[in-house]
Amino acid sequence: MKKRLVGLITTMIVVVIIGGCSTNMKESVTLNDRQIDILLSEDLPTEWNKLTPNQQKSIQAIEEMLEYLEDKYDKEFIYAGYKLPDMLGYDEESLRVYANGDNPKTDCFTVERTEDGFTDNYSEVLAYDAYQCMLDEAVKEIANDYVMKIFADIGKVDESNNVVNASAVVIVDSDKVENEDELAQEIEESIYNVDGVDNISLYFVKNTSVSDLTRDNWEETFKMENIVKNYFTVREDILK
Repeated sequence: MKKRLVGLITTMIVVVIIGGCSTNMKESVTLNDRQIDILLSEDLPTEWNKLTPNQQKSIQAIEEMLEYLEDKYDKEFIYAGYKLPDMLGYDEESLRVYANGDNPKTDCFTVERTEDGFTDNYSEVLAYDAYQCMLDEAVKEIANDYVMKIFADIGKVDESNNVVNASAVVIVDSDKVENEDELAQEIEESIYNVDGVDNISLYFVKNTSVSDLTRDNWEETFKMENIVKNYFTVREDILK
């Protein structure tokens, strides 16, 4: 998952309509309830013959991708957005989804089409809880003395479901901190002992209820004007 510093992940992305007509589309298709619900959520017609060729292509592709996920993981997934590839090839066709019961703000992931089917990064979502626990454990002793929160952002998981690339955001209440530089170094060294952490953004803040920050709300609650001091490091700089 790419680093998220602003905004919420939207649960609705308007189906991209690209000029030109698709070929080999069926003259009439009976849409299922899920496809109809998706079209309604995008304020699009729910009758096949009232959709444009690209809208027809999109709603069929969405269903194919959702079926791929359900066959692979044996659970229901919820549509969050879809885009067609652009004409210049800069953007790939992709579907944004989240598993039924997961948080659409934090647990969305992407499905993309490949030459022989589809690929997805749901493994990053599945790995999150265990990895977050590892980071919390790494700073457990430090957290006993200071009010602080740490949030993982997983970038890549290998075939064995091990996190091989991740970022961490650390927010510390500056009220009881006497030396930010020393504490920052202690926190960073502890976190970099966890495999996979590539970089850390660390903030000492004031006028912020750090203990109330969660994965859901920290980006909304966090205010730049409350930063007392901040640090950004990469693993290579700390573990030389």
